Amino acid sequence: MLHFPTRVFNERIAVFVDSFYEEIARLYRAQAWGWEEPRRADATWQHPDFAVRVAARHKDGAARTLELKARNLPGVADVDDAGRVTLQREHRFRVDIPRSYPSHLGAIEVRAMTTLYHPRLNPSGRGHACIFVNGEIDRVLWSIVRHILLDPDYVQPPKLFRGVDRGMNLMAMAWYEANPRGIHKRLLDLWAQGHGKEEFTAAAKRTGGVRIDA
Repeated sequence: MLHFPTRVFNERIAVFVDSFYEEIARLYRAQAWGWEEPRRADATWQHPDFAVRVAARHKDGAARTLELKARNLPGVADVDDAGRVTLQREHRFRVDIPRSYPSHLGAIEVRAMTTLYHPRLNPSGRGHACIFVNGEIDRVLWSIVRHILLDPDYVQPPKLFRGVDRGMNLMAMAWYEANPRGIHKRLLDLWAQGHGKEEFTAAAKRTGGVRIDA
């Protein structure tokens, strides 16, 4: 199989990590949140809310694993038997990139290194994520953010997306399907409140009464 030369491969990864930050910057500015440009050094990108680094390489030096650390981003860590939600605002994911990239975009794998109560993670909330993104690295990183925020367009609950499977955590999917848009809206608003705003101004329609305490 013909592979991109190492230098070209790594430059392509870097271009699309930059593209991810450009998309996040557009969102922050649209929400009138403060934005700080990421500091880039070697194979790391540092930002107060999102940090990316090359955590491992293939034998020839091509990037093999990216690590994404997200901070100040509300995600659901747990839901107890009474329906009370525990939030987590720091998350770590790894993205494993095949040496055949970008020829086989669908072979990119995503793993959660911190715990989330999520329909497309196994019941432990960690490990392999049932997330398929047939796109470049910027799409993969952006998809992780949207999954943390339980965006229905990314989680794709069968209630809203006919023919889609129920994921890896059936209890989490049952909880989520009771009000996917309301849950997503609440997490978006909590994200906005962490940036000094009352609500997220371009959120999905609010549809109900799932309570998530900050």
